[in-house]
Amino acid sequence: MLNHFLKLILTIEITRSYLLQQVNFNADNQWQTLSYPANQSIFIVDQLDTKYCYIRITLSEYDPGLSLIADYQQYPNISLYTKYKQGHKVDRISQVENRKTRFLKLQSGKGKIYILATGNNTKDKYLISISGSNEEQCDNDCSKKGVCQANGCSCHQSYIGNDCHQISEELLAGTSKQLNFSNSQQLYFFYIDLRPMQEFTLEIDFTWSQKGVSDFDICRRCLNFWYHKTKALLKQNFFSYQKSIPCEFNNLLERTKIERGFSKLTLPVPSNLSVQSQILFFAIEKDQNSVDYVELQMDIVQLQVYEKKNNDSEETNRLLQIILPTVIGTIILLFLIYYFLIRRRMLVKQLNNAVPNPLENSYIIPNIRNSELNVPPYPTICSICLEELNIRNMAIVKIQCDHTFHLKCILQWARQQENYNQDNLSNCPNCILNENFIKSFSFQKKTLSSSFTYSSISCLSNSSHVHSQQISLLLINP
Repeated sequence: MLNHFLKLILTIEITRSYLLQQVNFNADNQWQTLSYPANQSIFIVDQLDTKYCYIRITLSEYDPGLSLIADYQQYPNISLYTKYKQGHKVDRISQVENRKTRFLKLQSGKGKIYILATGNNTKDKYLISISGSNEEQCDNDCSKKGVCQANGCSCHQSYIGNDCHQISEELLAGTSKQLNFSNSQQLYFFYIDLRPMQEFTLEIDFTWSQKGVSDFDICRRCLNFWYHKTKALLKQNFFSYQKSIPCEFNNLLERTKIERGFSKLTLPVPSNLSVQSQILFFAIEKDQNSVDYVELQMDIVQLQVYEKKNNDSEETNRLLQIILPTVIGTIILLFLIYYFLIRRRMLVKQLNNAVPNPLENSYIIPNIRNSELNVPPYPTICSICLEELNIRNMAIVKIQCDHTFHLKCILQWARQQENYNQDNLSNCPNCILNENFIKSFSFQKKTLSSSFTYSSISCLSNSSHVHSQQISLLLINP
């Protein structure tokens, strides 16, 4: 709610400060009018059926303070001058170069277009033309020295600039250039294609001498190397109108003084050049009028200095970026596995301590070996069921006559015999020994006494052999 209120206030203030003009196109999608910077005009385009909307301004006089700004669905904000996209919402280049034209290319179908033209020269007048078209059009038609493309002019060889208007000379690696400066101010433009020099260092060596009579040595540092950060080119009288441009000087140009005698500039060329950085645009300027005559020689050298080392270090950094996370991740994973294993072991131990021992307070049957009882080796077959004795988990017993049976079998045999015998005695299945087997196999949870004798009963836990550990059971003699 507050934002809408602020926008309403801003709209009212702009309406009071600026002159609003509605754009009404003719049948050819053309419209133009004559206006003055003092009017602070905003032109409004409601609807356009074409793909593009082109805005052109032609000045009657040079006015570096005239700014052309546009925006969609809202009034242009002059404070966003440096942030608006060049050629789409603002024309900074034409203003920096102090040309008599301004040009913008906007897209239709994004709502209303608001166009602001404002300047400092109240006596100046300009012709503004707004047109709609589906074809690609460029600033000044690329000065007839380039090809108009979607992203702007593609200049022919030896021409540079936003509209290809400036003659320039290409310098190649391994070549030299001799420049002669007279006693007046002069400016030369050059460009170097950096794409073949990727991963190398570009070095420009300057050697210059001074001829003529100069009592005050005026031209000791009168030569400048200007690096162009944008397509905006340096003009000889730039500093005379610089304050009229709402743009920082350092965002456009970078100056380096060329010392007398020998000096050099070095520029490392990275392997990942952006499209805007593929061509190095620069200018050499003599910025003072003097009686001196200056000769300057430029040597373009391509050096392989530290870039390969840089590549090695970059490759090492890439490997480290891959190896270090892998090693650290593996160490962390192993630590987590170790931690969970220890944790699991501790939990199992706690559970074992929490479960009560079922054998607690029960009688511990002593372990008596066959060698201690002098018992001969077991036979292999139970004579009652005629099955092998070494059956898994089947208890066996040897009675007093040294015959061995399954415990289950001899008990069943004894019960059947006692049902037929009145004396409750049963015979051994293999001999005539009479014995009360059931009474003999009654287990007591009492302390052993000297009147008891022992026989061994083994519980087989493996089907292939008799388990070595035997469970000794107490037998009570009648």
